Amino acid sequence: MPGWVILSVGLGTAVLVAVSSWPLTTWAYGDWVSVSAATRESLVYAGPWAAGWCAWTAGRYLGPRSLLCSPTASRSGAPVVRAHLAWLCGAAVTGHVLGLVPVLSSTTGRATAGGFDWLVALGSTGVLLSFCALGYLTGCVIARVASVIAAVVTAFALILFVDTWGLALAPLWLSISAAGQQETPVVAAFRAVFYLGFAFILAITAGRWVADRATVRTPATYATLTLLMLPVLVGATARSAAPPALTAESNPPAVCTEVQGVSVCLHRAKAALLSTLADDVNAILSTVDGKPAVPLTHIVDASLRPAPEPGLVSLELQTEQSDWRDWAAGDVAGYLAGRPACSPQGDLTGGDVDTVQGRTAVSLAFAAWIARTAGFNPPQLAADQGVAPTPNNLDARSEREVAALYHEHSTELATCTLTPDALG
Repeated sequence: MPGWVILSVGLGTAVLVAVSSWPLTTWAYGDWVSVSAATRESLVYAGPWAAGWCAWTAGRYLGPRSLLCSPTASRSGAPVVRAHLAWLCGAAVTGHVLGLVPVLSSTTGRATAGGFDWLVALGSTGVLLSFCALGYLTGCVIARVASVIAAVVTAFALILFVDTWGLALAPLWLSISAAGQQETPVVAAFRAVFYLGFAFILAITAGRWVADRATVRTPATYATLTLLMLPVLVGATARSAAPPALTAESNPPAVCTEVQGVSVCLHRAKAALLSTLADDVNAILSTVDGKPAVPLTHIVDASLRPAPEPGLVSLELQTEQSDWRDWAAGDVAGYLAGRPACSPQGDLTGGDVDTVQGRTAVSLAFAAWIARTAGFNPPQLAADQGVAPTPNNLDARSEREVAALYHEHSTELATCTLTPDALG
């Protein structure tokens, strides 16, 4: 087998894994939970790539009429399959590791809690080896050109049908978990054993198929494929009996500070963001002179799973986006403007639609004003959020005038009963 094939497998896998996992290096904090999951999710293109090259190799050298390795050759069967897969799988795994180096280095320098989940990573290695062995077996069974297409299409199909397999069995989840969540150890262990075993069975099947090669295939030739029934039966059982693959972290650790009498708490993994978020909350509270219309006592990271209670804002921090501070500011400003009280209102409650829209528009306008005055531009408070615009343009008024209106109508804002006409 020429060296350029090994290089193509390894280098291509490294590049595709690096490209897929790179976005995690731009997150506002280092998250080991997400990085561990990325060892699996980064295979979305690398897996089919490796499968295609393995199929090409088997089809190139192991056809029943092959002069390079004829069916009567002494090394035909398990020896040649073992030699091929050792090089191909070794190149793929090496490329996988090299592709993860950037995100691992970035997270090592930035993470403030948790650690790398080696069990999840072992399962990811099993998935990659299964892609390689599946592609190789496909190349043994189908003619060369068709086998590459079949291997790549099959790999993508296995990936895309994640809802069909379920998280315990799906090669990839097509989603990234984050701090506050954890992959269930028993499922992670099962995935590692299952996919490493699946790759082994696929390799054995390929070896037997190659050993039984003939220019004329009989039903007995295809009996080799019955070996695949074992992982199918195990997978079917796991599909129906597996426990949840992803659960909320129990007793998640927190770091807190206080801003103008308001407690601000984040998951410890996001400790690097606490000072910045505290400054942002301080700027927002200062726009209303530290006297919010809606009582505010706690601002808590949703990763901590806070129980709902009066005066608490649960923040879904969009830390994978560069404008995460704008999103957070929009949530806090929306709370100060009474937007949570507007959410339950609507036609289904028997209220007048136009009146409800007007009240919601007023709440939106005040929330946007608070956020913009504090120096933010929240995407969720844009003017096209599906409510009628208020005819009273707060931006045309002075900050002192709007602040006076906010405090004058604080009770109506808190209950989402302030109409545009009341603003004058």
